[in-house]
Amino acid sequence: MVGSIDGIQDIASQALRHLELWRGRRKALTRDELCRMIGCDDRNLRNALRELRVQGYLIVAEADGGYRFALEGGEVYGYTSSLKSRIQALREVAEAMEASAEREFGPPGEQLSLL
Repeated sequence: MVGSIDGIQDIASQALRHLELWRGRRKALTRDELCRMIGCDDRNLRNALRELRVQGYLIVAEADGGYRFALEGGEVYGYTSSLKSRIQALREVAEAMEASAEREFGPPGEQLSLL
């Protein structure tokens, strides 16, 4: 397992080289394809792609799990809209679970003191 900053940066660098070869093409490289090309696992690839996106690379994900550079702004905005929707769904789950835990176990401050 890579996990280290240097390992993730190495995977990101390799992923970027492979994605550059596909720039402008409509077909996305699947996660499995990229993992095989780079020799990494799925989690480390996703972490590396996250880092590249934070650095400003416009890498979008297809519904089937493929990755590629965006060809136009609409693709980026569609992708970020799906991210925001997932964030909202996760927020709803977290808030519902916390409310249930508070009813069941009491406020969070009381629980943290037990750890």
